[in-house]
Amino acid sequence: MWMEPKEISKLMYEKCLKDDQETFWSLITDPEWAFNYCRYIKDRPEVYKNITESEWAYHYCKNVKSLVITNVYKNITDSKWSFYYCKDVIDRPEVYKHIIKPKWAYIYCRLVKDRPEVYKYIIDPGWAYNYCKNVGNKPEVRKYIGE
Repeated sequence: MWMEPKEISKLMYEKCLKDDQETFWSLITDPEWAFNYCRYIKDRPEVYKNITESEWAYHYCKNVKSLVITNVYKNITDSKWSFYYCKDVIDRPEVYKHIIKPKWAYIYCRLVKDRPEVYKYIIDPGWAYNYCKNVGNKPEVRKYIGE
């Protein structure tokens, strides 16, 4: 019988609820499990503090709570997930400063906002060419095409 993650998580929660809640929450240390718990069961500070990986922090901010109160967004430090956070949740300097890979810098500048703080990382000839062709023909980026 196929069960959705929400149903499985709920069954686990109900089974463990009969024991000690504090012990149960302290067992949720994996970022993915913490995200699923907060999304499908209940959003608790004791649990969301364990969402420490970029991917799950992004999913938490997008699907559970994007409020600054939780500070989960501060755990988004990967270029890819920083881009997605800025595109899907909110474009914040604390997050877009982590977009340092040429591919994600180009995609950010094309789809979110063309910022000097981000396009300075477009140093790969291929991504520099795409940037100049599709976003803006800036000399700071164009100089990397000929290399």
